[in-house]
Amino acid sequence: MKIVYLIAGTGSYYCGTCMRDYALVQGMREAGHSVEVLPMYLPLVLENDEMKDSPIYVGGINAYLQVKCALFRYTPLWFDRLFDQQWLLRKVAGKADMTSPKDLGKTSLEILRGEAGATRKSLKQLLRELVKLNPQVLCISNALLSGLAKSIKKALPDTRIIVSLHGEDTFLDSLPEPFKQECWSELKACIQHVDLFVPVSEYYKGIMQERLDMPDSKLIMVHNGIDLSGFDENKDLNNRENKLGFLTQLIYGKGLIDLVEAFIKLKKRQKIDGLSLAIAGARVPGSQKVIDEAQSLVQEAGLEADFSIQTNLTRNEKIEFLQSLKVLSVPATYGESFGLYVLEALAAGAAVVQPNHAAFPELIKATNGGLLYAPNDQDDHCEKLESIFLDDSMRCEMAGQGRRHVFQYFSQSAMTANFLKAIES
Repeated sequence: MKIVYLIAGTGSYYCGTCMRDYALVQGMREAGHSVEVLPMYLPLVLENDEMKDSPIYVGGINAYLQVKCALFRYTPLWFDRLFDQQWLLRKVAGKADMTSPKDLGKTSLEILRGEAGATRKSLKQLLRELVKLNPQVLCISNALLSGLAKSIKKALPDTRIIVSLHGEDTFLDSLPEPFKQECWSELKACIQHVDLFVPVSEYYKGIMQERLDMPDSKLIMVHNGIDLSGFDENKDLNNRENKLGFLTQLIYGKGLIDLVEAFIKLKKRQKIDGLSLAIAGARVPGSQKVIDEAQSLVQEAGLEADFSIQTNLTRNEKIEFLQSLKVLSVPATYGESFGLYVLEALAAGAAVVQPNHAAFPELIKATNGGLLYAPNDQDDHCEKLESIFLDDSMRCEMAGQGRRHVFQYFSQSAMTANFLKAIES
């Protein structure tokens, strides 16, 4: 098949969505399909530099300017390209959060309006490129880009449009009114122009089907998978230090402060010898506040020697970090649509302890790789962490089963096969 994949970038940090999308691209290419990637808004930040020189479509600066000022809806292409240079988009993305919901309500709405919105000039430029490429299948990385579907169907009626679903509800629900309700309404109107939506978990399928009143015929769930290169399926699970870890974006919603507080409580109990807490993850605009609060709590407890924090790890550094852990816990407080970090931790031989909500019960059931605790219950969180650290045979059994299941069912190739089956159905 000839496939084009539209992926919205972050510009300055790694994100699980981009990693998943690009793993899928690689998998489809390895399966013999022709796949062209068109980055949107901001440059893709990947664990390799393959897309570092790619042109950006519907560049974030231009989209913002077109929404804010009508003059920029009529500027010539050569002028727009000045703002679409990767170095400039990366610089802007690193200094100001161009994906902050509180600032992007109007922009999100205009993009969802597609050809009727303020960004129609940039969308027409993208459409010309798509017509030139004439793909059999167009994959769109998230539902916030669904406003493109109507115009694409007019220009390319035989192209099958596939939209992935992962985490859009959290973003949309955080928008200020009236943009929140207007964006949900526009997204619902886009459904008729999309051939298939692919949610990343059964949990998230249920969420979006209910919120958008979608028929079953429009939805096929495909679990995420990860690139397992560099992970050692046979690495010894024993002889690891009592190290508790956290790996994801360094933001409040991922529960970093909750984990720090649980760690301090466990240290006071003095039941786990030599317990340490290692934090790693993507530093995004706004991360400094949560990092400072975490460090302040640790310093007040006098536990600086047992605490470490690393940001923006390379792929090799990430794998090494995960392989040093006995347990990973990310107490996300919102409805996580999946959680790639669970798969990565299990692939590295670390057991997991996660809140019993969102997609986590689904992942724990599928992998047998850890324990669940009652959400927002620090006592139960501590009990589950303590039990897994103090029973090493149980920890090794969970870590071993989790790793085997990830290698068997949650690999890049497994995800790709399931995705191709879905879009060919």
